[in-house]
Amino acid sequence: MRSNLLFLSGEHIANYLSQIFILIYVASEIGPESFGVLSFALLIQNSIHLLSALNLQRFLIKDLLDKPLHLIFSSILSLRLFALIIVSTLALVWLQSTTRPDDQNLIYIAFTISTIFLSYDLFVGYFRYHNDFKISFKINSFLTFTFIIFKALAVMFGSLKVLFFVFILEYFLKFSVHLFVFLSRTSFKYSLKYLSKKYIKQLLYAGCFITAGSIFFVFIRRVPPFYLEANNLAIELGYYLFAFRISELSTSIIAIFSDAFFPTMSKNYRKNSSKYRNQYVELTSTVFWMAIFIFVIAIIFVEPLLVLFGLESYLDSTKYLYTLLFASIFSSWAFLRASHLTLLQKTASQMKITMFSFITSLISLVLFISTNNINLIAYSVVVGTFSSAVLFPLFFKETREVVFLQIKALNPVRAYYFLRKK
Repeated sequence: MRSNLLFLSGEHIANYLSQIFILIYVASEIGPESFGVLSFALLIQNSIHLLSALNLQRFLIKDLLDKPLHLIFSSILSLRLFALIIVSTLALVWLQSTTRPDDQNLIYIAFTISTIFLSYDLFVGYFRYHNDFKISFKINSFLTFTFIIFKALAVMFGSLKVLFFVFILEYFLKFSVHLFVFLSRTSFKYSLKYLSKKYIKQLLYAGCFITAGSIFFVFIRRVPPFYLEANNLAIELGYYLFAFRISELSTSIIAIFSDAFFPTMSKNYRKNSSKYRNQYVELTSTVFWMAIFIFVIAIIFVEPLLVLFGLESYLDSTKYLYTLLFASIFSSWAFLRASHLTLLQKTASQMKITMFSFITSLISLVLFISTNNINLIAYSVVVGTFSSAVLFPLFFKETREVVFLQIKALNPVRAYYFLRKK
């Protein structure tokens, strides 16, 4: 398990360095307005991926235990492609129906179409199921560091179009290499004869419930930039997405522990198992206190670091950053709870909780906008994440127990026990 954490951490560190490069070098060179365009393009791409992915990676990991590889991958790939076509088409229709400069619209369209390359997460899931975290670490780390150089060259020569192309090329190569390694290590061949209508219906039904739950929660954080973009507030969009990307780094750091330990922990799950419940509380405590630590460190060091790295033009982004990092504290609970409820096959409960939280977030966003103070829009994220993590789970009998487990996780000693054992 320690080696898994090591490789997963290494993969995340490579990604962090790439993100930090974008935040420091790219952001300082291209300015808030252009940075907002790039980040919004990436946001559209990632949002389409989340909507079309249907959380099929979770089913892949779970079903490999008792179903043949050909059935699982043929069905999952077909369903993923079908969902991707639908969601991408809707996104393209939205882009064509809204008003913005033609070159900006072309960038968003290119990133929308390239979303298919993010599907390499399915192959990563297969490798991780077989306890081989090393493959994905090698592929992603090598390509990430290589493309940092290409991105730097694109920025150095002042070509934004080339920079956007480099981003898309990176995703294409990650997809291609993962696919090649997967095919070379398995006997898998795609064929329609392996498709199972029953299995696809099962995936679609459960996947829609889980995805709806995940999407409602994830979009709590993503509604403000869509509002800013729709109202042509380009500078504010750049500020918000700069803060958003930093807060996403915080979320990714927290995700290392859940990604590394929850899959193995879930294999030991038994109904009413005290061992599993204790492990869940300890893991929840670890990610909660880690989120607190990151929030405190950010308050102390972010502004001096922005000045140090020549990012004074982004100092105004801290009005969004501290709020988003505070919301990440509640997000840490909500992410683990989603995995827990999926394990318990209570995906409908997860969807209800996040749907109500999303609606609450939208209502609060409208109220904050009505004050004519744009600086308050990030507080809608705090309202939504708190509602999802603590408030609405209390309203449902099947999720009330999770809140009590989270309350136990407030004890930092639980985190200490978890880290000492690992």
